[in-house]
Amino acid sequence: VLPKWQWELGSPIITTPAIAIVTYTNGVSIRVEPKRFQVEEVSKEIWPPDSHIIHVARRYIEVLPHVRYTAVGINFRSFIEHHEAEIYVRKKFLKEGAWINDSPPLHTIAIKLIYPLSNGRLSITVDPGRLQEGDKVGEQEKSGIIINANFHRDCQGYPAHEQVITYLQNVKEDWKEYNTIISRIFGVNDDS
Repeated sequence: VLPKWQWELGSPIITTPAIAIVTYTNGVSIRVEPKRFQVEEVSKEIWPPDSHIIHVARRYIEVLPHVRYTAVGINFRSFIEHHEAEIYVRKKFLKEGAWINDSPPLHTIAIKLIYPLSNGRLSITVDPGRLQEGDKVGEQEKSGIIINANFHRDCQGYPAHEQVITYLQNVKEDWKEYNTIISRIFGVNDDS
């Protein structure tokens, strides 16, 4: 399943009857559960459509085509640095009213936006939060807006491996759509 190049393990492999997790130093992790297969990459340098994880996921599907795949999720996460993220998000998405000023006063909000897709939906959550710079505890944290997106598409019928591969091939279009929506919402244009 893994690419031909050598990847160094980032932590010990975990395997139990219920779960298996492999984490690599390049930021890629693979997690297998009875009803879920997940490949994740944490990297500031890699443009999401160029990520290794799409190739790993596709190879997994090709090696195990007879698994009953029910859905595919393509996820993106972004961070917009902002000094007063809680106030900004509240003012951007919430109309003034008693729900803000009554006792106790509202501190912050999180919002979830859902858009239709063919065979699924796009969910975007917007949360004020903090991002720690670097890997070491105690390194500087940045305040800002954490944006998570999930392009969820249902699989129809069995076997669905070809449909899963088609959904995985949408990653460039999904990334473009995600950036268009984020740009429209926040007035930013960032392809990274």
